Amino acid sequence: MWTFAAALGGIGWLLYVDRSLKDGFDKVDVGHNREQVESILGKPSGIEECGHFGGKNSQTIPAGCVKEYSYLSLLSFVEVWTVGFDDAQRVVSKYRYTSP
Repeated sequence: MWTFAAALGGIGWLLYVDRSLKDGFDKVDVGHNREQVESILGKPSGIEECGHFGGKNSQTIPAGCVKEYSYLSLLSFVEVWTVGFDDAQRVVSKYRYTSP
């Protein structure tokens, strides 16, 4: 019985975290600073060079982007949200990537 309750609680927590990430991502706007992003989304799953998930050609990397925060969906593992920052640590892009 306790195992079932723990599993149900774990699933509930994953759903909550996933929903919070999606809702928070909608609140992040171009121009927000790094501190604002972290207060909305929390610490990133990773910090990557721009284009890490979307391809590293000049057409897919936003102008001025120097690093991207990545937030991995703990529920599906096929979704990642990225927030790109410029030298002044201001948001210049945000993307949601999914894998088929």
